[in-house]
Amino acid sequence: MITVALLLIGLIPTPKVVAVELENLITPPENLGTIPIGSEVELTFGVDFLDSQQSLAIIDVNFSEIGFIFSDYEAIMNGSDVTEQFELTLDSGRVTIGCGSVEPANGTLRITLRFKAGLTPGNYTFEWREVYNALKPAAVPAEVDERGLTSVEVLCGMEISLYTGWNLIGIPINPRDPSIQGIFQGNLKKVQYIYGWDNENKTWKIWIRGLEKCANLNKLEPGKGYWVYVTDNFTQKIYINLPNITITPTGLPETVRIGDIVPYTDWLDWWPS
Repeated sequence: MITVALLLIGLIPTPKVVAVELENLITPPENLGTIPIGSEVELTFGVDFLDSQQSLAIIDVNFSEIGFIFSDYEAIMNGSDVTEQFELTLDSGRVTIGCGSVEPANGTLRITLRFKAGLTPGNYTFEWREVYNALKPAAVPAEVDERGLTSVEVLCGMEISLYTGWNLIGIPINPRDPSIQGIFQGNLKKVQYIYGWDNENKTWKIWIRGLEKCANLNKLEPGKGYWVYVTDNFTQKIYINLPNITITPTGLPETVRIGDIVPYTDWLDWWPS
């Protein structure tokens, strides 16, 4: 009888175990590059849940409170806002958001955390961790537990807007890279002509696209005005080096020249006759 029972048990089919899946993991880049003081950075995480009945997601980020302030976050599942399903925990220099059962359970999940750069220039690192679980009865759980670092450099900066045609611009403070390539980094192809007046020699200095080897104007100096002709509208970020300011008993800085700071810059869409 025992032998027969064992044979019968052996004939009973074993339930097929179907594993749920997690695909297309999204992690923040290793380096966000350089950003101006006061600007916002985003860390985006995500994954695709496949054939899951219960989907868990947790994002944990450590950051420097000297360099950044946590702003907000959002969670999107299949294009729908599911932010309210997540719980936020904010400690000193650490933010954690999580949801034990995202609804709907299947689809594309994207989670974005936003941080605003403070007033202290420097190099900063975000230390992050993202955890996802896809669960289903009688199925092998799927899990992702990813960790990483994302670095960013915060610098003092300014923005100037240029419009198609002639623009009169000025650089109020010493730029980090005063070369024409450095000033117009990312938009240099839109710059056609640059004219700057050399008051010492009473002559114009000129830079012309395609004739750079003939140019006698190669950098922009603070406190001077320049005529710039561009072929398309754009806004240019310029990173600057703040001067060392020593306050005198009169309350006036003694180490900043008048030419280091220009109180106002503007553009004019005309050329003087």
